[in-house]
Amino acid sequence: MIRLSTLSLSSLLLVLPAMSEPNMSVLGVWETPEKDARIEITDCGDGTPCGDLIWIDPVSADSETDINNPTKALRDRPLIGIRMVWGFTSRRDQWRSGKVYDPESGRTYRAELNLKEANQLKLKGCFGPICRSQVWSRVPESPPKAEF
Repeated sequence: MIRLSTLSLSSLLLVLPAMSEPNMSVLGVWETPEKDARIEITDCGDGTPCGDLIWIDPVSADSETDINNPTKALRDRPLIGIRMVWGFTSRRDQWRSGKVYDPESGRTYRAELNLKEANQLKLKGCFGPICRSQVWSRVPESPPKAEF
């Protein structure tokens, strides 16, 4: 009886950390609620998510460069390719303590990522005690091109 209980407890202790770690299902291409930007989230190389701006709607964009960046030397860089989210640590089923850059304001905020559903990602950005959230939608993958 004791052997079975010890084995069961050991098995449970091995499974619990895996269940509480956020997985990398946040990887993929995500669209903002306004559908005017797309961010591709990939592995930073250390098992945490990083997101780069890969598309902006040219009609709704004020500029194609990072004109609101507080660093003057960066204001001429193209928006496409800018790192938008990074620096996360895992905690339970969320990515926390990260950063999100907002090119519209030129500010960087504390951020959290939380996969709400397979195709919905909640991004929460905070500046001091004030936080705002938005839900990004996963962009369906393009069908493979036919080879002739």
